[in-house]
Amino acid sequence: MYRHKFQEFGPVQRTVCIASSFYKEYIDDLIDDLIWSKFGIVQKKEKLLSIYEVYDWLLEEDSEHSIQYTNDVSICFLLIKVDAIQLAHKLAEFHNARSLRDSGRRAIYVSRDVIQADRDVRIHFPEFADQLDTTLLMKTREFAKDFIQRPIVEELVKLQLKSCLKQRPLDADLMLFGKK
Repeated sequence: MYRHKFQEFGPVQRTVCIASSFYKEYIDDLIDDLIWSKFGIVQKKEKLLSIYEVYDWLLEEDSEHSIQYTNDVSICFLLIKVDAIQLAHKLAEFHNARSLRDSGRRAIYVSRDVIQADRDVRIHFPEFADQLDTTLLMKTREFAKDFIQRPIVEELVKLQLKSCLKQRPLDADLMLFGKK
């Protein structure tokens, strides 16, 4: 199967990773794992989340997370990488297993999908919400040109030829090829 050069890897994604305040003693380990996993850490900041901010952010999805992030300083990371969401989940599983073993609670939150990641970026890193990677946009356009535009144009040409052949009488085709 032919693969376009931009299909060899998944899309470059942004995601948000948030560590609870009780996980501060392991933050250096988390940062080391992020760097070792070749995540781009766009920004790291400490953020005090109120009850209302957590409620708006999590939308009552996960009460376990909402309790531990409320009224305490959490550490937020804006990450970028190819397939960032999927890989960040694997990393979070490891750190949450450690956290569950030590404190009985999950300490790491990662955006669950692309839509949630975009929403998390707008909530926690509003200064980066509207930025688009121009190279990513160019790659998307090139992919669309190769795999969408070209096949559509070819199919339209075939349809146009078929309709032209149906409209022309047989005598016109014979005259065209010098048979008459």
